[in-house]
Amino acid sequence: MIASLLLLLSAIPAQVAAEPPPLTAEQLTKVRELVQRTQSVQAKLKTELAASQEQLARCYAEYQLDEPQVARLQAEILEQQKQLLASHHRLQTELRSIVGAERFQILSRRIENALRSSLKPAEKQSDKPAAK
Repeated sequence: MIASLLLLLSAIPAQVAAEPPPLTAEQLTKVRELVQRTQSVQAKLKTELAASQEQLARCYAEYQLDEPQVARLQAEILEQQKQLLASHHRLQTELRSIVGAERFQILSRRIENALRSSLKPAEKQSDKPAAK
């Protein structure tokens, strides 16, 4: 039993079993700057997007539909969504240029969690149902 376990463990490549090498000081600095820059850009874009969506909702709440205003707001919303996607794409491509494949998986999950948790308290509150 122990012999077969040792044989199995010896068949695992060393690089799979070993931890990836730690990030260098330069890599850490670059990753932190990348995350901070991305958080800042995405927070701004999300705020603008929410404001545009609220304006559009107000337009739709009126019986007299202001078609030019609605078209402008729809185009604005699409542009803001496009910028959010571009920001995420930049994050992903820059991250790959900073770290190797061995660290990418770990950092990618941590960064996504950091970006998700960077929502402002007001945004988190709006996701909760209103108290009765």
